[in-house]
Amino acid sequence: MRKLLPFILLLILSAGIAQAQKLRQVDDMLDKQVLLVELTGPQMAMLEMQRELQLTDEQVRQLEKLNQNRYQYMAEAEYLYGVLCSYS
Repeated sequence: MRKLLPFILLLILSAGIAQAQKLRQVDDMLDKQVLLVELTGPQMAMLEMQRELQLTDEQVRQLEKLNQNRYQYMAEAEYLYGVLCSYS
């Protein structure tokens, strides 16, 4: 029995590797589909919140304004950080 154990472990390991190689092909297709979607940060946030929270039209409009302001502040902060780092 002990002589068969290394062969059994090798067989199990080989099966696992074969399965992992098949999954990579599926992941590649999914990655390509995800990369085709062109959404900005605020748009992604809006879609997620709208689906999760089941918002009314008025709530969606208010949330759009809030998210646009938030991402604008983030973009400004990134720009300022870049400027300050370039002087260092």
